[in-house]
Amino acid sequence: MGLTSFLLGHLFYITTFINILGFNSFNGIADNLNFPAILIFTPPVTALALILFRLIKPERGMYIPVGLYMTVLFSLCFFGFQISLLYPGVAGLLVLSGCMNFMISDTVLGYYHFRKGKISGTVLVMSYYILAQTKIAMGLLLLLNQSVLFL
Repeated sequence: MGLTSFLLGHLFYITTFINILGFNSFNGIADNLNFPAILIFTPPVTALALILFRLIKPERGMYIPVGLYMTVLFSLCFFGFQISLLYPGVAGLLVLSGCMNFMISDTVLGYYHFRKGKISGTVLVMSYYILAQTKIAMGLLLLLNQSVLFL
């Protein structure tokens, strides 16, 4: 149940980020995506995803669930990166660094779960998780104060 709630949280953040980027339902593309950044971002992030997948080393029956979770996590970072490009101040950097903290937290958790066979490192995992939540929330509040977000 915990993994599902983390996944849902990431999906909610992604939805929020896409809304900030100005999703256009007519053409299915967020209006403010930085396409050159996509070309620069994709190859190294794909390589990093493969490296982390090998580091975590899930058992065979978990390849697809772990792969899907990692796809969502990297999508979160991708959209956080896009937010930081669109709003290059403190707010954008908080959102991006919060997304990166989620990646660290979830990677450490996956490593201990699949590689070590037990969940330890909980202080490290929770520290990065709390940092991630705090930074993203602060970044979004700053964007709200800049009248970027409309509720």
